[in-house]
Amino acid sequence: MSRGSDLRADREPGLPESCQAVQIYVNDTSRSKTHSGLTPIQMPVSTRRAGAPGLNAPQTAASSKYSVLLPTYNERENISLIVWLLVETFEEHELDYEIIIVDDASPDGTQDVVRQLQQEYGEDRILLRPRAGKLGLGTAYMHGLKAASGDFVLLMDADLSHHPKYIPAMIQKQQQTQCDIVTGTRYRSGGGVYGWNFKRKLTSRGANLLAQTLLQPGVSDLTGSFRLFRKPCLDAVMALCRSKGYAFQMEIAVRAKRLGYTIEEVPIVFVDRIFGASKLGSDEIVMYLRGLVNLFFTTVRSAPMSRWERVVGALRSRVKAIQAVDDPALKTFPASSKYLLAPALRVLAAMYGSYSSTRRFFYRQGMLSPLGLPCPVICIGTFNLNGGTGKTPCVEYLARHYVTKHKMPTMVLQRGGGTVDETIMLRHVLDGLSVYVHDSATSSGEAKDYLRDNPEIRLALLDDGMQNLALMRDLEIVAVNAISPFGNGHLLPRGTLRELPKAALRRADALMLHNVDLLAPERREAVARQLTSLAPRHTIFMQTQMTPTGLRSLIPPTGSLDMSIQSGLGDTLPLSRLGGAAVTVALHLQRLGAAHVEGCGEYDDHHMFSLEELTTAIRRVEDLQRSGKFKHVCLLMTEKDYARQIDLFAAVFSQVSASPISSSGEEGCSGWGAYVLQAGLEVVEHDRRFSSQGATLNAMLRIAVDNFRRRSYMTI
Repeated sequence: MSRGSDLRADREPGLPESCQAVQIYVNDTSRSKTHSGLTPIQMPVSTRRAGAPGLNAPQTAASSKYSVLLPTYNERENISLIVWLLVETFEEHELDYEIIIVDDASPDGTQDVVRQLQQEYGEDRILLRPRAGKLGLGTAYMHGLKAASGDFVLLMDADLSHHPKYIPAMIQKQQQTQCDIVTGTRYRSGGGVYGWNFKRKLTSRGANLLAQTLLQPGVSDLTGSFRLFRKPCLDAVMALCRSKGYAFQMEIAVRAKRLGYTIEEVPIVFVDRIFGASKLGSDEIVMYLRGLVNLFFTTVRSAPMSRWERVVGALRSRVKAIQAVDDPALKTFPASSKYLLAPALRVLAAMYGSYSSTRRFFYRQGMLSPLGLPCPVICIGTFNLNGGTGKTPCVEYLARHYVTKHKMPTMVLQRGGGTVDETIMLRHVLDGLSVYVHDSATSSGEAKDYLRDNPEIRLALLDDGMQNLALMRDLEIVAVNAISPFGNGHLLPRGTLRELPKAALRRADALMLHNVDLLAPERREAVARQLTSLAPRHTIFMQTQMTPTGLRSLIPPTGSLDMSIQSGLGDTLPLSRLGGAAVTVALHLQRLGAAHVEGCGEYDDHHMFSLEELTTAIRRVEDLQRSGKFKHVCLLMTEKDYARQIDLFAAVFSQVSASPISSSGEEGCSGWGAYVLQAGLEVVEHDRRFSSQGATLNAMLRIAVDNFRRRSYMTI
């Protein structure tokens, strides 16, 4: 099976309930129903459920609501006409709708026109969601999606290039095929472009051809921006997209295809704008090319492996093996690794070290200027690429403390690649607090604009920003994994160090040694002495660990053992549920009183689990459950793993709940469950120069505030 599998839960007719089981169909196109002549527009009945690839609830167009997202910048002359055309189209076909206009502070008065349209059509139909500045097309869609309440979402341009007359055909296509996305295409029979000169047509064709060649998305118009989405589909794909500009249109289609969502096409004629000027400039072209390269390296591996990809995979495995050992251990490696690959990695590590040193020198000498935010910035980072340093749990811990104890509204900045899962997780665990979690992997300038528009924010926490020299920080916390603090002592790519520990610790205002509970006391003290000897004497030192707090069931109440048999148990379960249980986990976790623990494999941080990997784990859990040896059997995952692929897990476990094995095991066998392990950071030992843990955190905040005031005074 592949990640693109189409899941459907069906029961075989005529079989007794005890023999009925979930069946997984792979790309079963024979079950699609095509209906024609529907009046005015009617959706055929389907067994698919909403919220995941290939799982959508049956609806009719008359009962559905359509949200249109219109990003605008200087569209005063066009916005009235496009809104009127949209309203006429929806009302003619008796469809429920809302039009969400995301304006990037247009200086031509676009927002004034939109407010007049709200008076004409109603604020429930025309929603204005302004932003502080021109922040990019992709982020505009993300901003508008937060306000969308429709079952389906339409993305289109506000400059009259996309005529609303094609919307009924797109809705009809979606109903007939039950697909997740309908995209307008200029490059199929019946489609075309009007009003472009030869240079613009050549540029568009070339960009589309280049994307088709590298990404092979199965969509003829990858750079088009007129699309209809199921809202759960768009929510899931948006969470993975990083592009800001026109590359966003390409990325959203490619990532949707990778997640297994189905895409159909409707021919359209694209008409060049009549009023205003095109927003396509050199910056957008550069961003498009960068986005194309990024998508090539992050998505092509989802296709079946070619001989070249197998070679690349084998090479990566060898590199990871070399990165895990020091120089003496290389003697046992094959000659090709010992005499060719390892020396090549050393040369690249030397080049990387020179680049990092030069870049840092430029910032120290003022040749490059970091961006200063209008509030104190506390940076939590590390010098080791390997995970397990506790950076993100530390961010959660500090945000919770400073908001509740000091009443300081806080903004969290997520930095680096692969932050989507951590952003979603932080938004969930910090829900209800005055904390804004911002994925600033695109631009720190967006964070500055947000702070200027929200002066109540008094503190910024920068997650994984130690090597982000472009942003000024007022306190630097270095997080270190106690299990492997220095890796093999080499820089990337020979080792796993982002920078040399001595140089990193010299800048540390605070030092956090994480996972100390996994070390023997003697080893723990030795590592602590080694780290403190490298850091300045004034550095604040803490020792921390992750402490499990509870379990959250993933199987719905109607099919869960915990809901139907164990009275009094709710969505959040106590850790005692693991007592005497057999536990299958995706990552290394403590036993927590379990009688049997086994893993599902070795995975990198931010690993995207495929359907095969998840179903293999479920089959193993079912095998353990059938053995009858254990009081309870369960599949356990971390909050970050769950946040990364919520749709996949929700789809699979909603199907699993229909299995008799999970709800009422066979005679003599126990039931099984699937849980998210909830955990939080715990300070095991605070700096002994302070009277308490709270005093240690207060001292860190005081240093950050003092440095911010000094920085602000120097820049006046």
